Amino acid sequence: IALAKAEAELDQTRSRVAGFRAEYAEAQMELAEAQSRIAFFQAQHGRQQQLSDKGVGFAFRAEEAESNLTVARARIGVIEQKMARILTSLGGRADKPTEEHALVREMSAQRDRARLELVRTRIVAPVSGRVVNAKLLPGEQIRAATPLFAIVSDAETWVEANFKETELTHVRPGQRATIILDIYPDVTWK
Repeated sequence: IALAKAEAELDQTRSRVAGFRAEYAEAQMELAEAQSRIAFFQAQHGRQQQLSDKGVGFAFRAEEAESNLTVARARIGVIEQKMARILTSLGGRADKPTEEHALVREMSAQRDRARLELVRTRIVAPVSGRVVNAKLLPGEQIRAATPLFAIVSDAETWVEANFKETELTHVRPGQRATIILDIYPDVTWK
């Protein structure tokens, strides 16, 4: 579930980056339109000013043309701010590859972590053998790095012996021993 959620969030983030690019392209078109409107309003303002200077135009039309020109110039500033904000969201470059975007890299890392955690849910023994001291119940939740049980290797035979200190006086490494188990008292190993 965590992996599927992380993959969905990664897809959403890629879509967000694509949306930022579309917004930036839209803002570029708005800027071009606003610049062409400025050229139109400048020409209109110039004509109205000439007519007003000759006394044949209406003063309100000259004022209206000047107002339109002022609004169009202010609109350029607003669009440029919008473009700067969108460019910041894109990491400074509109042509930056989607996979290099910081948000996408972050979501990719979260997806990779979820994938790694999923792989770690399978318990694999480092050696073949028998599980001993298992105190787990089905459905029980444990913390990471918590020992769950011991594995007794079936590759080599080994003996665990508990001697009293007074019995260790004559014990040496490599010494031969006779082994008798409490569970099999009639069997002796050398």
